[in-house]
Amino acid sequence: MLSADISIPYVSNVMKSSDFYAQLFDINPVEKSPTFALFVFENGFKLGLWSCYTVEPGINQIASIPSGEIVFTVQNKPEIDALYQTWGDSSSGHRDPKTCLARLWLFLCRSRS
Repeated sequence: MLSADISIPYVSNVMKSSDFYAQLFDINPVEKSPTFALFVFENGFKLGLWSCYTVEPGINQIASIPSGEIVFTVQNKPEIDALYQTWGDSSSGHRDPKTCLARLWLFLCRSRS
């Protein structure tokens, strides 16, 4: 069974958003820059904040529609390939091509709604 490791909302101002979450959760980010911030909670869950202007692969950000990612970590490339096939067969979404960024394989599945 998959479990989500990271949630990454895309935000217009990472610095301002990270200050908000730092105060809200009473924790400091382990990484903070103008384009990305990362919070790690005691239970291991991670909250990343990514600039909607610099996210890769690029997105068509519409200001009034929140966007982001939910990240599931798998152990090896065959697991990625299996998920890619299974999730791509779903009629309720759209699957982007697999991409390798910084030696990490990833793909995006997007809801059709």
